[in-house]
Amino acid sequence: MKLKYQSLLAAILSATSFYSHGAAYEFGRYSYSNLYSPDDKVAVLYSYFNYDIQGSHPTFGDTGDIFNDTHYVQGAANYFFTDKFSGNAQYYLSNNIDTQHTGGFWQGSSADVKTRTVALTGKYQFAPSFSAFAGPTINQTEIKAKFNTNMNGGFGGLDLDLGEDIGFGYTVGASYHIPKIALRATVAYQSAVEHSFDTTESGALIVNKTGGKASSVSSHSEIELPETIDFDFQTGVAENTLMTFSAHWRRWSEHVIKTQVRGEVVTFDRDSVTYALGLARQFTPAFGGGIELNYAEGAGEGNLNPLAPGNGAKGVQLGGKYAFGNTSLFGAAQYKIVKDGKDVSGTVYEDNSLYGLTVGVEHKF
Repeated sequence: MKLKYQSLLAAILSATSFYSHGAAYEFGRYSYSNLYSPDDKVAVLYSYFNYDIQGSHPTFGDTGDIFNDTHYVQGAANYFFTDKFSGNAQYYLSNNIDTQHTGGFWQGSSADVKTRTVALTGKYQFAPSFSAFAGPTINQTEIKAKFNTNMNGGFGGLDLDLGEDIGFGYTVGASYHIPKIALRATVAYQSAVEHSFDTTESGALIVNKTGGKASSVSSHSEIELPETIDFDFQTGVAENTLMTFSAHWRRWSEHVIKTQVRGEVVTFDRDSVTYALGLARQFTPAFGGGIELNYAEGAGEGNLNPLAPGNGAKGVQLGGKYAFGNTSLFGAAQYKIVKDGKDVSGTVYEDNSLYGLTVGVEHKF
């Protein structure tokens, strides 16, 4: 019992949907629309993001471009083992921050945080109106940072290297369906992911704190990437027209990166919520397009984190998909305006934005 109502129309926004610059260092997300594809298929996507994000200090001048461009490939596969049971695999970059200050008060400081996630999910259609799914996530995370002396109270610079670690989590959820009108309402949970890092701290801060006895310190750091709750909804609103809505909550308020010498490296004041509202239309049997508006709340209050100076954003995404038999080409463009703010040094971040482009190919078997 494959839910064939989805076809090309329901795939327009899901196939081209991509995410960037969310709260903290959240980047890409699990696609529930991909999980509910009615076909056996594989898809590969390439994305490029360009950031125009800078700050200016009244005395020390401009930061320079803070975010480095991002290039990455993601993929997905879906297969029906029976009419009721399917398996789904997704690969995406769930966390990503690659920043550096080439000028200003924080000159020489940088951060590089990445989590590459593989999600394997099994879904069972118990009835036309109800389905459930569950499966593990495999998460490879790497963290590096540099703090200039101003970030350490004037006691010297510090290089921080946590290396890489693989942590495991899971996805679980259920959906209610009304196939006649292409309605699907999904509630899902993704667990927190625990990491254990062998951490090295080095630089002038270590020399000063040890009285010259050491230039580096090795320690152990336990870090938990926060859990999420998702609501994902779609319904037909007119002939050949689909509306989508999603809300994504993540518990950033309990996320802490802490090391032996520097102590708390990263904390966040509150949890974050991201909303998206979209409309897709199938213009011909082969071609469809869609638009999506999105709004992301930040995970901080008050002063911005200079190594991740974004505390919320709003944007728009346009996407399209063209089918040639069992093969489809799709693409999307995204533009976001980043919320203005100021960090503890008085550096002001305003009139910042980013854009992203995605192209991909999908083949049904």
